[in-house]
Amino acid sequence: MEQLQTTYTLHDAQRPLSIYCDGSAPDNQHGCLQGGVGVAVYDALGHCIQEYSSSVRRAGGVTNQRAELLALIIALLVAGEGDSIFSDSKYCVQGFNEWLDNWKRNAWRNSSKKPVANQDLWMLVDELKAIRPRVSVEHVAGHSGIKGNEHSDRLASQAAAGKM
Repeated sequence: MEQLQTTYTLHDAQRPLSIYCDGSAPDNQHGCLQGGVGVAVYDALGHCIQEYSSSVRRAGGVTNQRAELLALIIALLVAGEGDSIFSDSKYCVQGFNEWLDNWKRNAWRNSSKKPVANQDLWMLVDELKAIRPRVSVEHVAGHSGIKGNEHSDRLASQAAAGKM
């Protein structure tokens, strides 16, 4: 008897999804040459159904904030309506939920009237937010035993170390 083969995709997943994202830039304060990003996707039943990791390089070095933002961008690309993204980066969570609209109103200047750091990435986050209005971005405590956060942290750290 021939068995039917099916492909499991994110579209088949039990929704809503919980998407955990993390960025890593080891030795950030001394100019990190290679960082990493990690994203772990969990269905409504708590099963990890997909993971993403990538190393990140940039002329002049990679900062932790850029690595975190790149992980958020990947998570936003994966997310669908009603899904939740979790990050241990207050910079990303507050930027997404509190600061982004003000930055746009102020011609991409922060409250100190200086250009917004990582504006290129924040502009992409803004575009993705506009087409995914019902995706939430929430803060989780880092290194606190939350399975999805620990998973995305491990993926990002391995990618930064070139162990993907």
